[in-house]
Formats: sequence, C-alpha cells, structure tokens
Amino acid sequence: MKKFTIFLLTIIILLNLSACSKKPDSNISSDNNIIISSNHSSEIMESTTSKNSSKQQSNSSKNNANLNENTKSDISNSSSTADYKDLVCREISYYSLEEILIENTQNKIKLFIRLPNDWKLTKSSKNTINILRSGKKIGFLTTSALTKYDEEYDAVSFMNNGSDAMAYTARKKVNKSDVFYRVFSFTSVVNEKLYSTNLQIDYTEIDDVSTVSIVETANIILPSAEIPPLSKTNGSNQILILGNSFINTSQIGGFINDMFNTSDSNFFATAISRGMAHAEDYAEDVQICNSIKSGKYSYLFLCGFYVYESIPSLNTFKELCKASNTQLVMFPAHNENESIIERATREHSDVPILSWKNEIDALIDSGVSYSDFCINDSHRHSSPLAGFVGAHMIYRTIFNNTPPSLSYGAPLTGEYVASKLEYYVSSGGKTAPEDIKIYQIRY
Repeated sequence: MKKFTIFLLTIIILLNLSACSKKPDSNISSDNNIIISSNHSSEIMESTTSKNSSKQQSNSSKNNANLNENTKSDISNSSSTADYKDLVCREISYYSLEEILIENTQNKIKLFIRLPNDWKLTKSSKNTINILRSGKKIGFLTTSALTKYDEEYDAVSFMNNGSDAMAYTARKKVNKSDVFYRVFSFTSVVNEKLYSTNLQIDYTEIDDVSTVSIVETANIILPSAEIPPLSKTNGSNQILILGNSFINTSQIGGFINDMFNTSDSNFFATAISRGMAHAEDYAEDVQICNSIKSGKYSYLFLCGFYVYESIPSLNTFKELCKASNTQLVMFPAHNENESIIERATREHSDVPILSWKNEIDALIDSGVSYSDFCINDSHRHSSPLAGFVGAHMIYRTIFNNTPPSLSYGAPLTGEYVASKLEYYVSSGGKTAPEDIKIYQIRY
C-alpha cells in the first residue's frame, strides 16, 4: 500500500511539472492583419505600387480581370501601431462629402473625388493645391511625387475604370515628434505613361470610414479621342447605326431622320436593329462590311459591347473605316457592359466614344425617371425617349449644333419630350446644371 501511494504521488508531481512548463505563445496574432517589421513597411508599399504600375503598362488585359474587385490589405508595424490608432479622428458624415473635379489641363485626365464640404481648396502652384479648414492648412493635393515617409501602414486600394485609388497611413518625424497623415494616391496610365495625383491630409481630419469612402468612390476619367467634324470624313451624306433590339425599341433612326429632314439637310441615317446582336456579329457580315469599305457612310455609330469577344471586332471596323475615310464611333446602348466598354476604350484609345449609355444615366441621376427611359420588360429595353436622347447626341456630333424641334411625324411629340426633358432640350444637351466644383492642376 505504501508503495502504491508513493507511485501515485510521483505521477501527480510529474503531471504538474509538465503543465507548468507550457507557456502561452506570445507570437500568435489576435487578428488577420499582416504583421511585418517596422523597417520593411515602406518597402512593401513601394513594391505594391510599383507592381501595379508595371501591370498596367505591360498587360492591360490582366488589369481588366480585376476591374470590378475591391482589393483591400492591411500593412501594420509590429513595434509601433498603437500610437496613431489611439488618436481621436474627426468623424465625417457621408452626406457632408461632396464631389469635386480635379482637371489636369495638360493631359485632360479628370479625377472625381468626394471630399468634406468644409475643406477649402486653394491653388498653391501649377501642380499643387493647398487644403484648409477653418483657415488652417491641413494638407495638400499635388501631381508631384511625395517625400518619402518614415513608415507606412494600413493600405486600402480600389481599382476603377482601369485606374488605381489607394490610401494608407504614413508617419514622419517632425521636430523629433511623430506626425501621422492619411495619404491618397490616384494613378492611371495614358499612352504607357504613369500619372499620379496625390493627396496628403492630417491623420485626424477624417476617420477610417471616410477614408474608404473616398477611395472607393474616386473615379478617374481618361481622355478619349475626339470625334472629327464632317469636313474630315469622306463627304458622304449617309450615316450608319449598328445595334441590337435597343435600336428598334428606342426608334432612334426615326428621330435622327426627322431631325435631318426638319433641318433641310440632305442627310439620311440607316439604323440596323438585330435582336441580341453584338459588335462582332456585324464584323462578320460581308454585305455590311463591304458597304462600309465602299465609302457609303460618313460615320459609323457602333453599339454592341457586351462580352470581351466584342473588343477585337473593333480592329475589323477600324480597317474598313480607314480604307473609306469613314469615322468610326463607339456608341454603347444603355444595357451594355460597363467593364467591356472601359476596356475597349483603353485598348482602342484612337476610337472616339459617344456614350449613349452614360447620357441616359446622367439624365436619370439628374432626376428624370428611370421608367421614362427603360421599358418594363426582361431586358429593360430603351424607350423612345431614350431614342430621342441618342439622336440628339448624334445630331450635335455631326453638325456641332442643337437639333431642330421635332416635326409631327417624329416618334414622339416635341411637347411630350419637353415635358420630360425640359432642361436638356432648352440647354442644347446639358444633362444637369454644372454645379460641381472644378479645380485645375497640371503635371
């Protein structure tokens, strides 16, 4: 019995010693953030930006695969992340953010961003705009390269329209004290050259939610090729519109020919409507291709960009139009794929675009009812009112003038159109009053 008792005591002591030797693992992270050492955070940020730029310049098709994806990553300093995260930041309501336009006068790139409406932007130099609140400078916006920061943390990025918007936290030593900023970088590639517009703001001026909102709602509009006047085409008095059933339901051909007739011009439009047709379907139509190549039309307005396979068809149309000095214009209808259109304009920047789709969307945003433009069917086909808008755009493009009033033979009466689109008609095609604040900058 005594031996058995000694044996039990020995087992208990050994178990206790084993339990005491196990210590909690202090290296396990409590969240899913990527933990890196403090002396590598800036290098990782620079590497990420460099890779993004290289991809855009060397392989635009790879970029397009990520067009509709949000890419978010966290970069944290393992030794010193609490000092800025403990700062109290000014909370910004989404409704106090207003859209402004930063227009580059040199390369015509336009940046639409939403910033707090109590920030005052004042020109500092040709490529820098200072930002003030309550008379105090809190940051700046510039097309120059930013000075290198001591550390960079917590990056969030978003790709839109083939361009990158990114924000991150940066630390800089100022008079032996740590000063933190929120830094935004909006980059795009034009003719294989990278352009950036950078925004640095005091860290506490906005919160994390507003930071993400600014990044995700930023929109960079790259310059598109201009549509040349009639004098630059082959002199034909006929135009061609190719599309699917949206051409038929909108009656765009009836509207544009009514405008031609009322203006006593000798122009005539042929509007071809084929159900479910894509741009590549017409590129394979020998009869249509031959009529384009023969110089029958001065302008070709091309709809039908729904899938990536539509984009290579532009090469066919470019060759046909070059042979006959016909002006090719992309003319996307309302239900066409936005990412396909964006990719087509990037890969074929020499082909101008007249976006019927965007014009309708802008009018809807200005307060015109969606149901006035879209028929309540399975495809939301465009209505005759949308057809009037498309014809209005084409007429303005060809003649650089406001279309005449509709005749009684038009698909809709002038009175009805005016009741729905009073400002659009009276202003000669403006979708809404221009109340957006515009600031000009250059590289």
